[in-house]
Amino acid sequence: MAIEVNETVIAGGSEDYLEARHVSLRGTNREIGYAIASIARDVFDASPMYSPDPTVAAAIHAYFREHYPIHGERLLGAADAYGIPEGDPLANFVGLPFLIPLPGCSAASVAPGRTENGHAMLSKHMDFSRAFGGQTATGGADVSSKDLPTASRPYFFEIHPDEGYASMYTCQYDLLTGVHHGVNSEGLGVALLADDETIARYPNDQPLTVGVGMYAPMLLRFILDTCANVAEAKAALLRTKQYPFMLPSHMIISDRHGDSFVWEKAPLNGAEHIIDRDGDIQTLTNHLVSEPAPTHVSVDTDVGWTRTRLARLTETVNAIDGPISPGDMKKAHESVRFTKRWVRELTGSDEIADGFDARTIWHSLYDLESRQVEVSFYLGDNPDGSDRRSEYLTFQLNA
Repeated sequence: MAIEVNETVIAGGSEDYLEARHVSLRGTNREIGYAIASIARDVFDASPMYSPDPTVAAAIHAYFREHYPIHGERLLGAADAYGIPEGDPLANFVGLPFLIPLPGCSAASVAPGRTENGHAMLSKHMDFSRAFGGQTATGGADVSSKDLPTASRPYFFEIHPDEGYASMYTCQYDLLTGVHHGVNSEGLGVALLADDETIARYPNDQPLTVGVGMYAPMLLRFILDTCANVAEAKAALLRTKQYPFMLPSHMIISDRHGDSFVWEKAPLNGAEHIIDRDGDIQTLTNHLVSEPAPTHVSVDTDVGWTRTRLARLTETVNAIDGPISPGDMKKAHESVRFTKRWVRELTGSDEIADGFDARTIWHSLYDLESRQVEVSFYLGDNPDGSDRRSEYLTFQLNA
């Protein structure tokens, strides 16, 4: 079959902080891998990420052939895009990274019994540093001569493969394997969040080499491709070989039936934790909820204000009177939206607010029953310290 590719700009442009694109792909997994790698190559001049050890490289792709052949086919397509023949050691690459960011994030899963329309919802803030990534885009006149700040070129993919579930998802910094959040045709939603406290606690202990198995963003890609519900996602995570890469993280996974859980791995011993939702609402920010909370946390000692944001988001959602509407969730998530004004109000310090670089780059709200998402993007700052944002854009996964 010939691949179908449709790409459009959906928010922002050369005068804004970001330019977001929607890309719809329908074809074989090898064709989809080729198309995605072509974007990474032509627009971001991304280079393949692979293990220089031939034994490890061979084991990586043997693992994909056995445990995740869908991705193995996409990697073959990506190698085609780079003109690398099968059998060449360079063909054993894992991803195509660019503009690696410093993430934050917050998320909330709401059971269908608590929502206005009886549909399960997954709400996700993507909070990122606006620091420059130090890479130059090469594929567009508006960005060809300047370095791009992190998270300024998000891609919203909708893929319809010949094998595996259809899905739509947002990604940045690796178009081939990176998934921040998304939903598949079965109504399973996933979201990835950084573990900022572990990053702060072990700043020199973040591995930068690929290994055999999967790392966090690829795990979300794997779950969307192969799992239909929370039970299958739990089983898949427990059976899958995983390794840390660059940034420690955890994830929240929900399905249209109302089930939800958080998946975490302990930073030192690698112990795996499944934290099921207790009640109708489950919230998550940027610390491990499987570990005991500190006895005292203040605004001054709270890393990235992760615990402050978790408490505020949880309280705000729980305080909603009656069934929760999409508008209620948008407003609730505004209570923890990173803006200069928000930081000033939280800390009471103009100096801290002026030096704080992170913003909520986009907010996505998924209706898991309808396989629909609404997303709004950050476009820049207003003089009063609030943020300038796009309207909410609606996308529907028809599969």
